[in-house]
Amino acid sequence: MGQFEEEMAYHLRRATGTLKQQMPVMSGVVRGVDEAAGTCAVELSTDDNDQNTEGVLLNAVTNNVKGLLLIPAVNSHVWVAELDGPGKWGVVKASDITKMTTKVGDTTEMVITDGHVVFNGGEHGGMVKAPEMVGRMNVVEGDINNLKTTLSTLLLSLASACAAGSGSGASIPVTNLMLLTYMQTFTTYISQVLQLTTQPQIENPKVKH
Repeated sequence: MGQFEEEMAYHLRRATGTLKQQMPVMSGVVRGVDEAAGTCAVELSTDDNDQNTEGVLLNAVTNNVKGLLLIPAVNSHVWVAELDGPGKWGVVKASDITKMTTKVGDTTEMVITDGHVVFNGGEHGGMVKAPEMVGRMNVVEGDINNLKTTLSTLLLSLASACAAGSGSGASIPVTNLMLLTYMQTFTTYISQVLQLTTQPQIENPKVKH
């Protein structure tokens, strides 16, 4: 029985006093989804004419995406309840959903799809991945520590060489040679440029905020 026939039967039962107030809950299969309108088309299990019941509500009212909205997958099985009389249906449960949105007041909605979570519009990119961020920071920290060790060793060695050669003109070339050696070592170290961190290295693209 299609939606029009259900409404006609409802009014006939109401006019003849045979209307029962019990509103049924039925099962069906989703055949189409209008996400913008917040509705879907359902082939009810009792419909022998292969007709789809259009405009089945996904929310309390049409054209409203606030609150919690579950978008069922096409061909998923659903329970639908009759609301305020025949021909007015709303989805109660769905076997499979493709999207979930939550919107409270005027805040930006949070959207959950297969493998992705986006809130605050995703304008700030992916969330930082803690293990990767720690790894990148450890590289920088380790390099800085190596620099400190190298500089410390260089300065101590130069100080020792200068102290040993003080008062002797013959030791000056030796000091110059040691200075050249250490400077060459230091030059090799500083020539190893760190690779700059890029956003994909530290963000989780599946969670955006």
